[in-house]
Amino acid sequence: MHRIEKEKCTACGICVKNCPLSAITFQNKKEPPLIQEELCVDCNVCTRVCPVEAVFILPIEREKEIICDHCVINCRICSGKVGACQRYVNINGELTRRRPILIPALVNFEEKRRTIALSRPLLTGVGAGTLYPNPNPAPYIVEDHVEGIDVITAVTEAPLTFSGIKVKIDTDNFIGDETALIKRKGHIIGHVTTEEYGSVMLSIGGSNLMTSKYGFEVARTIVEIANKKPVELDIEKGKKIVIQVGKPPSTDGVVAEKMRPVCGGGVGGIAPLFKGIVDEVIIPDANVTGLMSLHPGGREAGFKFSGLIPVGIPSTPGRYFGEKGDGWGGTRIRNPRDAVAKIDMDIARAGMKLLVLEPSCERMAMFEVTPEGGLKEIPLTNAVQKAIQFIEEGCEDSMVSALYVGGIGGGVRWSVTKYPINLNRALAQGKVILTAGGAPTYILPGGGITFFVDVSKMPPDSFTWIPTPATVVPLEFTMERSTFEQINGYVELVKPYSEMIKKIKTQSV
Repeated sequence: MHRIEKEKCTACGICVKNCPLSAITFQNKKEPPLIQEELCVDCNVCTRVCPVEAVFILPIEREKEIICDHCVINCRICSGKVGACQRYVNINGELTRRRPILIPALVNFEEKRRTIALSRPLLTGVGAGTLYPNPNPAPYIVEDHVEGIDVITAVTEAPLTFSGIKVKIDTDNFIGDETALIKRKGHIIGHVTTEEYGSVMLSIGGSNLMTSKYGFEVARTIVEIANKKPVELDIEKGKKIVIQVGKPPSTDGVVAEKMRPVCGGGVGGIAPLFKGIVDEVIIPDANVTGLMSLHPGGREAGFKFSGLIPVGIPSTPGRYFGEKGDGWGGTRIRNPRDAVAKIDMDIARAGMKLLVLEPSCERMAMFEVTPEGGLKEIPLTNAVQKAIQFIEEGCEDSMVSALYVGGIGGGVRWSVTKYPINLNRALAQGKVILTAGGAPTYILPGGGITFFVDVSKMPPDSFTWIPTPATVVPLEFTMERSTFEQINGYVELVKPYSEMIKKIKTQSV
C-alpha cells in the first residue's frame, strides 16, 4: 500500500493525473489527495512521478489480495478489482483475463486465389516511361488470363513530388538527438525521428522539404538511397554516417557489424546462462539498463540481489532508464567500471563477480568486488566466454533498410482511369493491387493514396528523379478486367500481353 506524507505534499496533482486506475483523488484541491486502498495495486507510478517524494510505501498485506505475475509490475490486486493494465481481474482469488481470446475469421479461399493472381503484375513499370501532359493514359496497359481470371495491369513511371524515404539503421551507436536535422552537402534533407529496438529511424524528404530550396538535393538523396547506393550524411550536433541499403551502417568511420540480440531489459531472459559463473550482470542500455539479480527473470533463475546498483533511474525491478551517449550500449558510460553507481557492502561481499556486457556483445568486461567496496577488473573466464558466445550466435548482422513513401496524385490516377476517384475507391476495397517495380506496397489507411514499399525488394536502379523536383517510381496497377471496366479505365487501349511483349524490349527480373 501507498501513503502520502501531508507535510511534503504540495497538492500539485501529478499523481492524480498519472494513476492508471484513478485510485488517487482530491477531496479538496487545497489538501493532499487520498489513495483509495481497495483500488491501489502498488504499481509505483505515483512514487516515480511525485516531484517532492511525498508518496511512500507501507508494507501492508490486504485480505484477499493476489499478486499478478503477468508482467514485471507485479500488481497486488484486491478481490473484484483490476491491475494497472486493466487486463486482469481478481475473481475470488483467481486472476482472470477480462477479454476472451479472439479467433480470426475463416479464410475465403476463392478470394485468396483471386488476390494471389493479382499480386504479380503482368509487367513492371521499370523502363515503361511516362506519358505527359496529364491527363494521359498509362504507357502500357496489358491483359492476360491468369489462374482462370482475366487480369489487366497498367504501368507507368510516376513522377511524385510528394515523396520521401524512411530509413532504419541497425545500431546502438549515438548518431544524434531525436529531431536533429540531417544534412547532405550542407543542405537540409530530413531529420532523426525515433529509436526502435536497437535501431535509429531517419525521415528524409516529404512534401515540405521536396518543395523547399533544398529540394534538388532531397530528391537526389532519396533516389540514391532507394537505388541502394552509399550515401554520406551529417547529423546536426551529432555524427557523420554512411548508409547503404543492405549494408552495415558506419558512424564516424566505425562500422556497426552486429545488431543487439537483447535489450538491457532482457537481462532476465539470459540469466540461466550465467547462473553459477557470475554473481551479477549489468547490461548498459540508453533505453533500459538491466540488472540481472533484481530482474524477475534473474530471481527466477536463482540470483539474489548483489548490492550493486547501476547508473540510471529505477523503473521496474531490474530495469533502469539510461542516458543517451556514445559510450557502452549507446549510453554515456565510457569506462565499464562506471556502469556501477553504488556498491552496498551491507549486501555485496568481497569476491563477487560482475559482468558488464553491451547489448550487442561487442564489448564486455569482468570485475571482482574488493574488500574495500571497489571493483577490480579481472579476465573473462572460459565459462563466461562460452555464455557470451551463445548470445552472440543470436546477433543478427546490422544493416540499413529503407521504405520509400509516395503520395499518388491526380496525374497518376488519370493514367489508369478517366474518373480518378474510382481508382482510390477500388484500391481501398482491395479490387486493385498496387505494386512498385513488382514489389508489394502497403497503402496507408484514410483518404488519398499514400504507400510504402521496401526498396530492397525492388529491381536495381528502379528510381530516378527530375528537377521539378520529384522522384520517379515505377508503379503497377493490377486488377480484373471487370474492375477495370467498372472504374472507367481505358478499355479501348488494352493490349494482349502475348502481343505486347513481342513489340517491346523486355528483360526478366
